[in-house]
This record gives sequence, structure tokens and C-alpha cells, in this order.
Amino acid sequence: MIVVAIIGILAALALPAYQDYTGRAQFIDGLGTAAGLKADLLTYVGQNGACPVNAAGNAGNIRPASSYATKVLARVDTKAGSNVDDCVIEGTFKSTGIHAKLRGKTLSLTAVKMLLASAGQYSMVDFVCSSTADASVRPSSCQ
Repeated sequence: MIVVAIIGILAALALPAYQDYTGRAQFIDGLGTAAGLKADLLTYVGQNGACPVNAAGNAGNIRPASSYATKVLARVDTKAGSNVDDCVIEGTFKSTGIHAKLRGKTLSLTAVKMLLASAGQYSMVDFVCSSTADASVRPSSCQ
């Protein structure tokens, strides 16, 4: 009886930690998909001098946002940032079938001062990660 109680206590402690681990793995999966557009974003800005907008259709070599859907993401948008010189890659998590702390949330990779950089400086553009997801499922690189 004592052994069963101890196992129950350990399971009660381990289950929430495992669930957050699963959520973090799903977040990282979505982050990898969004990060895959960095080179395309840099190319587009270099050719056009503006941030790509793929909400409704192609933006140069960047496909429509819904075509980047994965097991965890519903779409990946590219757009202008809130700062005039920033460009953003924004992934939107699905609303079903994934960890509860990620459902409908977003992750953003903001290319800070992208439009101020010259072509030779694109390798130095800083992408800042942020998200509306709970901190317990975000990796340390996106806090």
C-alpha cells in the first residue's frame, strides 16, 4: 500500500513536468519552421527593399502563410513589424491537437532594424524571438 502511495505521489509530480516538456518540444518544432524563412526574408528585403507580406499570397520566393502549416502551426506570416524598420516572421499555433498552453498563441521572430541594413550587413541582422505562449513552454532562447 505504501509503495502504491509513493508511486502515486511521484506520478503526480512528474506528469506536469512531462506535459510542459511536451509543450516545449511542440514550441521548438514551430520555431524551427518559422526560422526556416529567415533566409527567404533576407533575400526578399534585399531585392525589394521592403518587408514581405504573405498573408494572402506569394511574396516573391515566400509562399502564402497557410502553406507553411505543420502539425503544430496553422500558418506562418511574414510582415512589417511594429517598428517601421523591422520585419517579422510570425507563426500561429493551431487551436486543437496540441498542448493547451500553445493553442492559438503566436511566436514571432523580429528582424530588428532590417530595413536599415545594407546587403552586406544582412548576416548581422538580429532576430529577436517573442511569443504569447506561456513561459513554461517557451525555450530559454525565446523568453
